[in-house]
Amino acid sequence: MLRLSTAAVHVSRLLLCGAAGLLALAGSLWSLVLGYSDLEFRRGNAADVALALRAAPMDAGYLAQWSLLTGNPEESIRSLEKAVSYNPYYSWAWIQLGLAAEADGRNDLAERDLWQAASVDRGFAPRWALCDFFFRRRNTERFWYWSKQALDIDDAESGPVFRLDWRMDPDARIILDRGIPPNKTARRKFLKFLTEARPAGGVFAVVSDLLPAAERDDIPSLISYTSKLLEEHDVKQALSLWNSLCERRFLPFRPVLPDSANILTNADFSTFPSGNVFDWQFLVADGITSEKEASSREFRIRLSGRQPEHCRILSQRVAVEPGRRYEFYFHVRAIGAAPAGGLRWKILEQSVSDRALAESPDLAMSDSSDRALTFSSDEPLVTLALDYDRPRGATRLTAVVAIDQLSLRSPAAPGNR
Repeated sequence: MLRLSTAAVHVSRLLLCGAAGLLALAGSLWSLVLGYSDLEFRRGNAADVALALRAAPMDAGYLAQWSLLTGNPEESIRSLEKAVSYNPYYSWAWIQLGLAAEADGRNDLAERDLWQAASVDRGFAPRWALCDFFFRRRNTERFWYWSKQALDIDDAESGPVFRLDWRMDPDARIILDRGIPPNKTARRKFLKFLTEARPAGGVFAVVSDLLPAAERDDIPSLISYTSKLLEEHDVKQALSLWNSLCERRFLPFRPVLPDSANILTNADFSTFPSGNVFDWQFLVADGITSEKEASSREFRIRLSGRQPEHCRILSQRVAVEPGRRYEFYFHVRAIGAAPAGGLRWKILEQSVSDRALAESPDLAMSDSSDRALTFSSDEPLVTLALDYDRPRGATRLTAVVAIDQLSLRSPAAPGNR
């Protein structure tokens, strides 16, 4: 009896092992079938996808691909319907069904399918599809709702949404209030959109409101936007934004205040001229170099004699109050300049760049110069320039020009009386 029981157990084990082997073989064969169908699917043409579908007729991905390749609109819809029946969470297929229904004029069905996509997928694509759908329907309430929903995702493709917002209503304040979620990421992206893609003056108030969302990576676009404000002759707003960037330490300068003792930016050349907006612009040209020692207060410009015969070496745009009197103080040492000359400070009107409101004597004809220029302007912006013009009959200037103690102020300002 014991021997029979042992034999029975042995036979049972053999049968179980055989069944397991058959199952493993069946699984391997099915894996091969799926692998083959996937290979056919990835080839991407209609015939190959059809082969893949014959091997795996319930695969939602293959059905979705077939809907794009069949060329038969009715067959395409059937494939998408099968795809979502096999995988109800397949949001892409729901979106395609919604777009197809809209194209067929069945807007209620289209809205239902797009809502279904958004209910099974919390990502950007369904939200963007609904935003776009309600834009086409001119349903403003739902459009702004889904604009906020789409932009509430950190990795949202914000550019298309902002452009659609602008088409719905080209008013930055309305877009901010109705279509932008309150999170910092979305507000920062909208700030970048406004500074890079929209007219400068028309959105300044909203840009100012969005500045708290800015980060250091946004500095280039904000500086570019400030320059655009100047190009549009909006000196007041350009200066306001510049000062905001200085106050937030985005720029290494003190704010430019109209009644301060010095309204020049970077007057001591503590940082090398950047050429940005209200900072110094330094000419990069053959024969002209500059140097600034950390221990020295002087900014030195070396002219080798190979510089252009007429050039603007250094300049800065300065915001002033029209009609107000200003004084520009400077100290210059020209080392090794005599007998050649041609170096002068000039105060120029912004709109007429060749008209000087004030001009210094030739700086290169004196070893040291402590002087002041007095001027007033009818415009809110002037240019302070250090120009070189070779005098007729003279050789080009060879010298080291040491500059320090620069200041520009209004004697009428309360703190300067």
